[in-house]
Amino acid sequence: MGGGGGTMAGQLADFGPRILAFLIDFVVLIVIGAIIGLILGALRINGGISSIVVSLVIWGGYYGYMLSARNGQTVGSQLLNLRVVTADGGPIDMGKGIIRGLATYFSFLLCFIPAIVSLIMAGTSQKKQAIHDLIAGTVVVRA
Repeated sequence: MGGGGGTMAGQLADFGPRILAFLIDFVVLIVIGAIIGLILGALRINGGISSIVVSLVIWGGYYGYMLSARNGQTVGSQLLNLRVVTADGGPIDMGKGIIRGLATYFSFLLCFIPAIVSLIMAGTSQKKQAIHDLIAGTVVVRA
């Protein structure tokens, strides 16, 4: 691998594009959640616990599917020419995608402090890995 800060799959992604890709994905997830919420509301399935479970399924499902079936790219990362790979440069499987998505979800759900620390890590660490990358064993690279 050389001293250029890259991985076998490509050069590590910069902080700005990663944040923008996340914000795009966040909007996509809000839209998906709103549609599912409307459907569940019409079926009279709503409430605190069911909302949390639905949110977990949406986040885990979105990241699990998108990262494993779409070459490591979500909607946001595809638009910004980024992709997620394993720490050694390999493709993401469904399990790693779900873990990465849920780790992101919980860092925001539990408290913004882990999310802020995660942002700082993504911008300053050698491999530019956020907490959810470390948990899932992934890095974000330019596609």
